[in-house]
Amino acid sequence: MYMKYELGCGRTNLRTLGKVLWQMGKLNLAEQYFTRLLKELSPNDPLLSDLYEDLGKIVSHTGDYDKSVQWHKKSLALKNSNALAGVFNDDESSNSIGKFIERKSYLETDIFYKNESRIMQNTVVIKTQKSETHDNS
Repeated sequence: MYMKYELGCGRTNLRTLGKVLWQMGKLNLAEQYFTRLLKELSPNDPLLSDLYEDLGKIVSHTGDYDKSVQWHKKSLALKNSNALAGVFNDDESSNSIGKFIERKSYLETDIFYKNESRIMQNTVVIKTQKSETHDNS
């Protein structure tokens, strides 16, 4: 019942199969289904912006935050163009982009500080070794 609620009712399509694979943890296969569906959709298909957003979420789970931001930007651009045309407006994509940019920034900062910490630890070890060698002479 939960999965039916999450995936929605109606006919099964590549997006539905992709979402099932995603929930099973088969992210690469889910991405392949979504990408295949992208090739089949027309440029003005209303499902396109949601599909871009799904792709952005999947690749973020694999750690490819740059690609994730690109997919979310495509989704947002399409949703904004549809909003200008009076179709709909959705802030979820812009929030998602912000979250992924923030996460990427956090990860880059974390990596920087970890590298700096290692450099400092290595410097302390080298200085300690030099000091011990000098004291033994």
